[in-house]
Amino acid sequence: MLFIFLILTSIISQIITIEEEPVLDPRCPTVDDPHYTVHLPHETYCEYFYKCANGYRVLIPCPPGTHWSVEHDRCEWPELANCDPAMLPPIPEFTTTQRPNNCPDVDNPNVLVFVGDKNNCENYFLCFNGNKIQRKCSDGLKWNQNRNWCDFPQNVEC
Repeated sequence: MLFIFLILTSIISQIITIEEEPVLDPRCPTVDDPHYTVHLPHETYCEYFYKCANGYRVLIPCPPGTHWSVEHDRCEWPELANCDPAMLPPIPEFTTTQRPNNCPDVDNPNVLVFVGDKNNCENYFLCFNGNKIQRKCSDGLKWNQNRNWCDFPQNVEC
């Protein structure tokens, strides 16, 4: 009984430590394909991965004792998963240099950069790797550059 309590405490503490809200991620498609789910590896922990949902990444834990396998696109036993967080590339230093398209040369994973579309108030761009990725607001909404979200037309100067 004590053994089960210790295991559950360990699992819960890991989940609480790593729990995060869904995050907008340009690697995730804005519209989900019902026949194919996009998964992303966690940057640090082999026991977790991300599932894409409508442009957002959602943190998912693997079952206890398993690791995420990029090769198999599922959780596997550690010896089959070949997950090594030490092999992740180093985080680059960030600059604020702007390209002519108004996107920074280097992304800061903690800050999303949005640019409004000067030709269409219903569109906006998400910066990713120095490039603009076009996005569209939901029907009836327009891009609010001051708030960095799609908003009601009466709240937007466009």
